[in-house]
Amino acid sequence: MLDFDFFFNKISIVEIANMEKINMKINIPKYIICFSLFLIFVSYLCFAEDSYQQAMTLFKSGDYQQAQLIFNQFISEYPESSNCKSAEFYSIKCYYMLGKYPEMEQAIQNLKQKNPQHQSLDDLEFLRGIANLKTKNYDTAKSIFIGLKSTYPDSSYSKKISERVTSINFHPIMILYDVLMYDEFIKLSEQFRKDNLNNPYSDDLMFIEMLSLRKLNKWEEARKKANDLIVQYPDSPYSTQMGGTNGRTENQAAIDYAEAVKAYHTKNFEEAGELFSQFLINYPSNWRKEESGNYLCYSLYHSRKSDDFFNKSSEMINQYPKSQYIDDLLYLQSAVYVQEGKGEDARNILNSLETNYSGSNLYNNFRQMRLESYLYEDCINSLSEYQQEWSSVEDLLKECILRTIQLKNKAMFLKNLDLMKDFYKSTNQQGGEKLFYDKLLQQSMPQDWVLDVKKKYILVLANEKFYTEAENLGKELLEDNSLSKEQKQEVSLILTRVYAMQGKLEEAADIYKKYNVSN
Repeated sequence: MLDFDFFFNKISIVEIANMEKINMKINIPKYIICFSLFLIFVSYLCFAEDSYQQAMTLFKSGDYQQAQLIFNQFISEYPESSNCKSAEFYSIKCYYMLGKYPEMEQAIQNLKQKNPQHQSLDDLEFLRGIANLKTKNYDTAKSIFIGLKSTYPDSSYSKKISERVTSINFHPIMILYDVLMYDEFIKLSEQFRKDNLNNPYSDDLMFIEMLSLRKLNKWEEARKKANDLIVQYPDSPYSTQMGGTNGRTENQAAIDYAEAVKAYHTKNFEEAGELFSQFLINYPSNWRKEESGNYLCYSLYHSRKSDDFFNKSSEMINQYPKSQYIDDLLYLQSAVYVQEGKGEDARNILNSLETNYSGSNLYNNFRQMRLESYLYEDCINSLSEYQQEWSSVEDLLKECILRTIQLKNKAMFLKNLDLMKDFYKSTNQQGGEKLFYDKLLQQSMPQDWVLDVKKKYILVLANEKFYTEAENLGKELLEDNSLSKEQKQEVSLILTRVYAMQGKLEEAADIYKKYNVSN
């Protein structure tokens, strides 16, 4: 409902008086006056939105001083706007971006007094903590972050900040790594180590600097940082962890790891599997151990080494129960079960994934994989639970056939084509199967798959009484010199059947004799 009381406060007494005089003289209907006021009020709202967007544009462009002026003007003129709280936050953040930390502190305190339940107080407390890190007030910063975690436990920042924040061995600069501010962390951490040469945090900070560089994909700098850490802090547990065995240095470990990763990304999965296996043997304590183990699992999966994949992936899941890769590994396990026709085993895993990993990037794939587990078992009646997500069973079947092309599983591909045939036969959809095959033949697939599809397509065309097209496709295949004698015999038998369906017995006999009766 429109707040007309608030609106009338924005209209001067003179304006209202003038409206009344006009109304008395010419007797304007009240609904016209109300409608006019409504239009003015809508214009007022539009002006408010324009003002807010102008301030946001300036903020994003880096003009924080001008943005703050407009934010403050907006807050003063439009205190009832839905964007007012956001404007209050950004106005204070402008102080942070301009490096005016004392002014920011005072503005935050004023906002707390004005509105203790403001939606952005956790964000502003976080900025306070960062500001104190930048001004080297480390104890104050640490107390702010501890307070943030206890006062706002549901804040996105609180969830990211490590539980170790209260530990005496946790330097508050490390929080920047927790919240993914890698560049800022590296800058402040290096400065802190430079200013405090004998501090007890140096090896911890240097190790996290290296991890930050890796997150930023600055691999050469990360490798140099690791080597510097080993040289400067030879007794650090991080140095022992990165040094490997058999006298290998971190530099050599990085080279071996990069070689294995390159093999994987160039799809040399057999070679990648061997390289990652050797890496784990040579560097059992290296900080890349978890990632190498996961890469090994993926390599075994793509190499179709199902038993080895299951053994290694189960080992990784048990060894790293909180790993970010567990949903990936479980999903691949379900995929292997599906490909082997073990639908029930696959669905057991998928049930667990849907329950425990609802936020996974693969979540939409879980139900797709469950669908495939049914299709591979010919459980066509089990598809009813998917009707809400798909327009029809026909769409489900089409999706699954395309999926088997991606998986390069020919046996399941052909099996699903037969299911599609049964579906069209049971629903009596004239012309539907032909349209499906027309589109399917536009897909990229191996040449021997194309031949199998075309052989099935000939019968589809004949069954739907597209006899001329069926004959032409059959003749085209028989004239293909790349086909073997056996393959042409198979095609000829199909074409013989097409002629027989039309009563062309002479043509059927001729084609049969030509390819199936020896001279």
